Amino acid sequence: MIWIQRVISISAGISVVLVGIYLQGNIPTVGASGEAVSIAGKFYPTALVLWVLWLVTITISALFVIYGTRPK
Repeated sequence: MIWIQRVISISAGISVVLVGIYLQGNIPTVGASGEAVSIAGKFYPTALVLWVLWLVTITISALFVIYGTRPK
């Protein structure tokens, strides 16, 4: 079971890095085009929404790494 947790944490880490690279490349263009995402009737900039999602992903994968690789 331990190797499953390791695979999950490693793949989560890789996906966080890829998402981070993707967002760093796209935030200026997204902000410049002025796109907005509607959440619960309010409009938020697309870049802000993507950044928050990226932050949540990092937090979840960090928890996976901390609790997945901890000796029982």
